[in-house]
Amino acid sequence: MRQLKVSKIKNFCSLALLLLLVKSRQKSTVFFRPKPSNIVGLNEGLKTLLNAIKSNPGMKTKALSVSLKGRSIKTLEHQIKFLIEKKLIERRGSKKTGGYWPV
Repeated sequence: MRQLKVSKIKNFCSLALLLLLVKSRQKSTVFFRPKPSNIVGLNEGLKTLLNAIKSNPGMKTKALSVSLKGRSIKTLEHQIKFLIEKKLIERRGSKKTGGYWPV
């Protein structure tokens, strides 16, 4: 009976184009869904910032503002905070000499 339910769930997920990993144990079945990609959901502004950091690793916020045609530093700080939370970039070095690097 339990095996029938598991196969129905697998079929439903394949029809809905969902990826699903299944691990069965003696009395239980565990379903795993892969984590979505971090890059999904980035708007154009975040993508251009990420590309600028990838092409010039170690840049500071002021240099990024100049290279991104005058985007305000406050806007860049918000966008950088978002990219750090998504683990797409990281800050390396001290406040005075450090910069942002792709992960």
